[in-house]
Amino acid sequence: MVGPFNPRSGAAGRDVPGPRTLGATRRTAIGLMLGAPLLSACSGIQQTFSQFTSSETPGPAGPAQQPSVAGTGQVKVGLILPMSASGNAGVAAQSMKNAAEMALAEFQNPNIQLLIKDDGGSPQGAAQGAQQALGEGAEIILGPLFALAVPSTAQAARSRSVSVIAFSTDSSVAGRGVYLLSFLPESDVNRIVEYSASIGKKSFAALLPDNAYGNVVEVAFKQGRRRSGEPTRS
Repeated sequence: MVGPFNPRSGAAGRDVPGPRTLGATRRTAIGLMLGAPLLSACSGIQQTFSQFTSSETPGPAGPAQQPSVAGTGQVKVGLILPMSASGNAGVAAQSMKNAAEMALAEFQNPNIQLLIKDDGGSPQGAAQGAQQALGEGAEIILGPLFALAVPSTAQAARSRSVSVIAFSTDSSVAGRGVYLLSFLPESDVNRIVEYSASIGKKSFAALLPDNAYGNVVEVAFKQGRRRSGEPTRS
């Protein structure tokens, strides 16, 4: 049985596959093949779009971009991104599209065809993009970027027994058949707090953005400090 995808190690725990798990294992392998280098290539822009991957609603989208295809392989992978979303979200989506294409090149033309769909930053657009990709034979879905678009994507994918690897930093949207390939704020905060406490730091303050992403970080920060028995202020 395929275990949870670990975005930090770039690995998925699994047992030796039997007949029932070969399809799931293949989908996970596809996700690793594209997802690991995609995450690496996108790590430099994580701070640009991290605030957009919460439950916030992105700004009005521009004209929808036409679907595109990268690669000519037989194994089809859907990539759902807010290409036409406004501001930094659209910029991040373009960077991630470029990173996915770089991942294909890095693997020296693997047997993969990337089906790139623009969701406009909306749940409806994500569901439509996922349905299009699935209708074209996608065996796994990478994306979407926004947490609010993950459930509609997952619903479409589950109807075809296809896994989703989303880029949201909101861990609450993960679930059956839905994995996250992102830097989770809770994990980052916990690692910082635990390390700081281990070297004797006793007083902390957090400067956070006044948005949904900041709220997630604040909760994780306070929980981490409570575990160490130290007071907090934010």
